[in-house]
Amino acid sequence: MLHLMKRTAAAYAALMFSLCAFASAAPLPAATPPSATAFYVRAVATMDALPQPAYATYTIIARGEGGSVKLTPAKGRVELTAGPGPNSIERIHAAYRAHDGAASLRFRDGKRALAHWGLLRPTWNGAYAFMQEGYASAPPTPKPAPASARTSLPPASPTPSAALRTIAIVKSIGPGYYRVQDRGAASCPDGAPGHALHLIAWRDPQTHPLTDVTVDLHSMRFCMMRFSLPSNGMGPFGATGFVELHFRQSGAYWMESGSLANIEVRALGIAFKNYTIRMNYNHFTYPSTLPAALFVVPKVAPTATPRR
Repeated sequence: MLHLMKRTAAAYAALMFSLCAFASAAPLPAATPPSATAFYVRAVATMDALPQPAYATYTIIARGEGGSVKLTPAKGRVELTAGPGPNSIERIHAAYRAHDGAASLRFRDGKRALAHWGLLRPTWNGAYAFMQEGYASAPPTPKPAPASARTSLPPASPTPSAALRTIAIVKSIGPGYYRVQDRGAASCPDGAPGHALHLIAWRDPQTHPLTDVTVDLHSMRFCMMRFSLPSNGMGPFGATGFVELHFRQSGAYWMESGSLANIEVRALGIAFKNYTIRMNYNHFTYPSTLPAALFVVPKVAPTATPRR
């Protein structure tokens, strides 16, 4: 009897050990996110706490699909044009400085131009600027660079300007301006596991155009942001579309890896032409400073007026 009890106890212990080993080997279920709004708020706070580069250089590969899409210098500024023609591709070298949000672009023919589009500044600050301004290229009011920005990379700790930026971001993409819906598991553009959220502006979607985000579950950072383009039209013609921004780690910074713009041209409410603009940003470097001459608008020689 005693021998039978020992065998039973040993078998029970072996069974429990096997169950514990199976439980430890089995993958843990993914943590259920909090409410969609709380999840979104946490991601916004995580993004806004990230360090931003004071200076950066990078290469832009711009591709047009469905027609000819070009970035060209015009009177020292950058113009984006789309029209009929073969698919196009351009390679542009860019330099960026944070204190005034300027991007200096050098084209294949050696011409240079300045751009302040958020779409050409692959940082979190650039994403926010794009959300506010879209394709507007008017430069912000100039302000002197802080000493730290002129000599070294910015400190990771918040600064007064970062605090002001936080207030602005909360006003534009804070949860008070959107109804946030949970869209479940999703993948980031680089394949990492993420969670999707859909946003609906409570009012004035033209100034609150963010419609969808994907949050990287490992870092709680946005890895994808989608914005609706403001609808516009001239008579019977109009255009609608969206822009996606994709993020990934680059050195010490969380930078945009690329963007995707889809524009649909409509006539009398019927879509008849679709343009896609893809931009990839690569070959990042983060120097401690860049020559100020890079960010001077090139002077354009006046056109001579023929004498009559």
